[in-house]
Amino acid sequence: MSFRPRLILSNCARRCWLPLVRRSTRSHSSHAKRACKLYTLPSSTFVPYTDAFSIQKSLLRQRLDWQREGKQGHDVILLLQHESVYTLGRRGHPRDVKLPLDDPEAFHKALEAGPVHVEEKLFVRSDRGGQITWHGPGQLVGYFVLDLRYHKKDLHWYLHQLEGLLIRSLADFGLEARSDEQHTGVWVQDAKVAAIGINAASWVTIHGFGLNVAPDMTSFDAIVPCGIEEHGVTSMHSLLQDRCPTIEAVKETVAGHASRRFGFDVVATQVDSVNHLAEMEEIPQKYIEMARSVLSCLLQQARVADHSLPQSTPIAEEVDRRRDHQHHHRLQGETQNVVQLLVHGHEAKRKDHDEEDVNLRRRIRCREPTVPSVFDPSLAHSPSSGQCSSSPAWVWA
Repeated sequence: MSFRPRLILSNCARRCWLPLVRRSTRSHSSHAKRACKLYTLPSSTFVPYTDAFSIQKSLLRQRLDWQREGKQGHDVILLLQHESVYTLGRRGHPRDVKLPLDDPEAFHKALEAGPVHVEEKLFVRSDRGGQITWHGPGQLVGYFVLDLRYHKKDLHWYLHQLEGLLIRSLADFGLEARSDEQHTGVWVQDAKVAAIGINAASWVTIHGFGLNVAPDMTSFDAIVPCGIEEHGVTSMHSLLQDRCPTIEAVKETVAGHASRRFGFDVVATQVDSVNHLAEMEEIPQKYIEMARSVLSCLLQQARVADHSLPQSTPIAEEVDRRRDHQHHHRLQGETQNVVQLLVHGHEAKRKDHDEEDVNLRRRIRCREPTVPSVFDPSLAHSPSSGQCSSSPAWVWA
């Protein structure tokens, strides 16, 4: 008799619980393998920074549309090398530029409007986190366009994941790298070998890391990298010398660790350019045009001889146009607020008048004495009955 309840319970578990367990296991495994497309460019191809920035913005806008439409979509990783460029993040400041600037304030204002050339060096403002850094040939740049809703909605966790995959990648080549509690990035001893800067909107990330494989390290002499004066920068070639791997080998290693770190189901594709990537991703042309409308135009038209912008340049015209556009929308919003206040005030005033009318009718019906506008004593005697009325008669003018 003692075995009977156990048999009944096991039958119940077999009929009811096991299907739920299998279902939950299937759903967990489906979420564990997030689809990701990895795009790489040949080692001989160097991408302008503004082109990569535009494609990231286009991918971001596409995924925000997918969120509104309820589409799951996929993530994107882009591994490439840039043309030589200095980028200033959200906390970047002209004081971190070691080049002689005649007017740092004018340089800062010009940088807000578009790319700036100083002594044949290109400076670009970026919306990533961090301060100033350099990108160029010999540095592997990884851009991650991920929807963190399918991973973990935590930007600190995401930063640690990027640091972790770079540390593991460097360990495969015999380098003992580490992260730092005070400064973001990956370090070997006291020198930074990889910089990290990100941005996100609705949990969709853009930007990523820059890993110094074998760049021209003299390019960092023009700036204070990441605004950290007490520490320097290094590269894999400086540390490994002849044992330094190629860019292609580092790409494969980074891609493998990214797949394991984020649980990706990666499909790798090599593209010739970012335009080819846009075709592969089927990005609407309107997204690309919107992203490039300012950046590409500013890059072509940027000409700053004395670190200031002449008022007649297309850059200044574009800045004025955008400022006027924002001012128009601000005035339009203020006008709408005033109209709403007037409408609400009119409704409140009409409500008060209605209440006064109701109270007035109530007084008339009850013939309550109140302050009159006109008092006619002749009406105090009723002509029909010849007697005085018991209460005074009020005439409302």
